[in-house]
Amino acid sequence: KDKAEQIQSQIKKATMQQELFTSVRSAGTDELVLALEGEHPQTIAVVLSELAPKKSQEVLALLSEEVRLKAVCKMTTPDMLGAGVKQRIASIVSERLKSFKGETLAARPGQKGQNLRKLAIMLSGLEKDLRDQLLSEISKHDEETGKTVRNLMITWEDIPSIADRSLQEALRAVESGKLAVALYGADEEIAQKIRSNISERAVTMLDEEASLMQEPLEKEV
Repeated sequence: KDKAEQIQSQIKKATMQQELFTSVRSAGTDELVLALEGEHPQTIAVVLSELAPKKSQEVLALLSEEVRLKAVCKMTTPDMLGAGVKQRIASIVSERLKSFKGETLAARPGQKGQNLRKLAIMLSGLEKDLRDQLLSEISKHDEETGKTVRNLMITWEDIPSIADRSLQEALRAVESGKLAVALYGADEEIAQKIRSNISERAVTMLDEEASLMQEPLEKEV
């Protein structure tokens, strides 16, 4: 009998905890990020652990690097928090979510570009099929945003790791003059990677452009 009551008590506590985080789980990603702003990393870690993996990843990607690191560290330590503490966390975050109902990060000045870059970094680490699927969904919702995220996924420093065929396709659309400016002062590894993925004629034109070019302004590079 005692054992049965103990099991029932554990089930009841688990059910109550699940119900406490219902409003948190149903909140939008942007709303969650805004509600967690300024919260202790332990609080953020608890909330992330209660979310579905995909949403948890989305929220984590939009947090600042410092907060993200601290929250992840908290998630890797044993769960020593009691039900009462989690109840208070759920209550606090749920209350804060009411203040941010319907708000988006994009509405904040200068925030959208930063968030899209973080999203691009997050997507870059996913398997190709999943990444393409998510990019397709983003583009369906907002074509311009989808295009921006795709562009942000490739940076100058990423060039050495890009597959030759993909790089060749991208370089065909770049004028030799612009490419010469871009390569001015570039790392030898990057310059060599690009030169090895364009035709001999294109290399000749690139060298001609470079020989005629004056030192470009920093903003042009």
